[in-house]
Amino acid sequence: MGGLGSGRSNREAMHVDRLIQLDISKLQASAFQLFQVFGLVWRDGCKEVARAKCEHLGENIRLSYFYDRNFKVSEDIVLQRTEINFGGSRVWFNCPSCGKRCRILYLTKRVECRTCARLVYPSQYNQFRVPGEAAALTIRTKLGVNPNYEIIGFEKPKGMHWRTYRKLEQVVWNADVAFDNSILNALTQEGL
Repeated sequence: MGGLGSGRSNREAMHVDRLIQLDISKLQASAFQLFQVFGLVWRDGCKEVARAKCEHLGENIRLSYFYDRNFKVSEDIVLQRTEINFGGSRVWFNCPSCGKRCRILYLTKRVECRTCARLVYPSQYNQFRVPGEAAALTIRTKLGVNPNYEIIGFEKPKGMHWRTYRKLEQVVWNADVAFDNSILNALTQEGL
């Protein structure tokens, strides 16, 4: 009991990176001017993935978008402000389903927070958790290398200093070594 791969699994749950996110920190301050109408566009590279229309109506935002190209969704999202240290305020969304304060809402057939939409993070299902693995994945993506392949000596991006490149290369190398060691440890514990 309690071995590798044991326990409850929620494999059918949708990951957060598969849905369109409405992140309040990505909206510009000009979007929060009263009665301002603005458009939002989500892109994957050069391809447009989704488009929405937002209208600021005082204490809430009306968001209109199409889900699956034929199902129109129009939702009012309440805005909440909290005071921050040293003056100023921070704007939050209130989830239309549960009323919880959140920074990111997800666009499905409804506008919901991560909890209401029953979304999970991809890292929750990593079989081997190794410190630095996520950082190495981010660096590989930044360097333009497919993160699923073990490539040694990938090319330095144009404009990046050699010193920065060597530091990033070392982080990836250390994460790969730690990952390999964790796999070896797991295999030796299983008696293979």
